[in-house]
Amino acid sequence: MSAMNEKSEIDRVADRAALLARKIRSLRAGIAEIARQCDHDHAQVDRHLDDAFDKIATSQSELEDHLVRLQPIIVQKAQAVARGKRIAGQDADHLAGNAVTHIGTKIDRFSSEKQGIQHGVGSVFEAWISTVIERLAFDYYRRRPRTGVQVTEQHLEWNARRCKPLTEAAERRVPRTFRNDEERALDQMPAERRHLFLYMTGLWQLVSDEQRRLWSEFPAPSAWELNELNARQRASRFALALAEKEFTLLVQQQPELTDADFDAILNKIEQRSAHNLRRHLWVIFKLDTAWTYLFRRIPTLSGTVLDELDKSINARSLVAWLVLDLWFGCDHAQRWFGWLARVHAVHALDCNLGILMNLPIMEEGQSHWNQRKVDLACRFVGYDSRDLDDPMAMLQLSNENEDALFDGARQILQNKRHLDVCLAYRTVRQIPLQMEHPDSENAP
Repeated sequence: MSAMNEKSEIDRVADRAALLARKIRSLRAGIAEIARQCDHDHAQVDRHLDDAFDKIATSQSELEDHLVRLQPIIVQKAQAVARGKRIAGQDADHLAGNAVTHIGTKIDRFSSEKQGIQHGVGSVFEAWISTVIERLAFDYYRRRPRTGVQVTEQHLEWNARRCKPLTEAAERRVPRTFRNDEERALDQMPAERRHLFLYMTGLWQLVSDEQRRLWSEFPAPSAWELNELNARQRASRFALALAEKEFTLLVQQQPELTDADFDAILNKIEQRSAHNLRRHLWVIFKLDTAWTYLFRRIPTLSGTVLDELDKSINARSLVAWLVLDLWFGCDHAQRWFGWLARVHAVHALDCNLGILMNLPIMEEGQSHWNQRKVDLACRFVGYDSRDLDDPMAMLQLSNENEDALFDGARQILQNKRHLDVCLAYRTVRQIPLQMEHPDSENAP
């Protein structure tokens, strides 16, 4: 195929996606009008609504297929913009993810005819998404301060003159099951979100037998998955199991469905899973049993340190706790969330404990605190970043407890590798799923 044909094919797919998006929007807008015009003839209303919903479902399925075809082009363009702007690591991944989501929601605005003729290189669609992604990248830089707090050798050594040799910390004692009130709280969560969290974290093994029977509509992790796989692999297997179940039910009614239809279902579930993990996983930290299990291999900070902070906690010191990941060392969830409530911390879809815990403390390859983590921590607790000092100078403890805190902080840094929580979601196609020994009795 010639380069010109390839370019016209991209625009053809994008034009079709835009047309479908506009059609869906029009159909949804017409549903209310149908009900208003036929409000006395319920049978006629039902017929018209069924027809409208069928058209929406058909158009939505076709739209998703076209967006899947456009996604590699969007990601490739976002990666090119990120390289040009020197955006690397997780920030580059976030830019690509935001570009896919943003362009998918705005595709109805695209028209290869209205956007103008291509400028010698690439297609009209590629030129259009370049403009969109450049704007997203500009917004990223506009939110990011130009300078960061310098980390000195003293910081990196964690006050080395007082350091003692580190030993492997003992695991926290985890209850055998959730409390009744905790299972009731889990039962109030959206079902798919709850099962993703329980499956991914391994917390499923703490669910009572009675509650497991009540939640049997979703796939449960096998003993092999719980014991041998990590959180990221379990998250991917959950999406795959859910897609297989949904596809099996659909194919009984529509035998003509193909592998492409299965991929579309899987892609949709993966997107939902990614949003749920990034936006809502923090909610499960509020359960004391979940907290103890997830941080079971992170040493608990000294009780005297925690008790002193109980008396003097404020937004300024909590910024330091968030930036340095010291909150992993709290003895239970109620204490930590009590501190957050006292400073009126606000969990948002794009700024919450889950996102903060997934960011490294230091800038990659740099001797600076991770500026994005500092910004999010300040926003989270409502602290003015213009008043930001060195995070380690913001801990505000007595000399005696400061020594204990340094020792605890070093233990937390050493044991963070044991955390098994997935927020940087990757699709099942990027992760090797069949890792068990072929003769394993526990393999699913």
